Amino acid sequence: MQRFRIRDKRLWMLGLLVILLVSSGCSKEGTVNVVNMTDYTISVQIMQEDAQKILAGATLTETVKISKGFVPPSEREIEVSGMGIVKNEFSERMIVKDGGEVSFIIEPDAAGLIVINDLECSTRETYIKKCDVGQWGDNQLDYNLRPEGTRSFRLEPGCYDVRIKSGPCPENVFARDYLAQNFQLGVVDTIHFRLTGKADD
Repeated sequence: MQRFRIRDKRLWMLGLLVILLVSSGCSKEGTVNVVNMTDYTISVQIMQEDAQKILAGATLTETVKISKGFVPPSEREIEVSGMGIVKNEFSERMIVKDGGEVSFIIEPDAAGLIVINDLECSTRETYIKKCDVGQWGDNQLDYNLRPEGTRSFRLEPGCYDVRIKSGPCPENVFARDYLAQNFQLGVVDTIHFRLTGKADD
């Protein structure tokens, strides 16, 4: 039987030390900008951290650590939430990529639509159009809305149709359409569009 020589032990320990240093020091980061376009102070939280105040017209820039490890992921889903003096609570989920930058713009109070995904699968497409417009136009989602995620859309007051495509969910290989027609938005109304039920209901 060949003995484990001292030199072999040293090489093995050196290799282990290199792996530990790389795994502990290799991290990926992204940047989040929260822009306050209102004329009052907003209180904001990023990923349940301590709330921070953003003055009217100011921007909060935060560095978000995506992960550490030997092979860390290249992106992370985060949540930006908060409220203002005269503004209802808001919450938005977005994807931060390694070396990337995303912005969340807080606009003055206006009519809006909030899509809430209570399904077990992601939604892939969201279309919004005025009631008197024939074509749906472009997909309004720039990334999939994952389960338990929310997405806000600021809209002018008026009559709207909404169409959302989900899936495929685990229970069904087919996607599913959700449709809401002729809903009215007032000047400061907020409509909650909650996606519920399994894809094969």
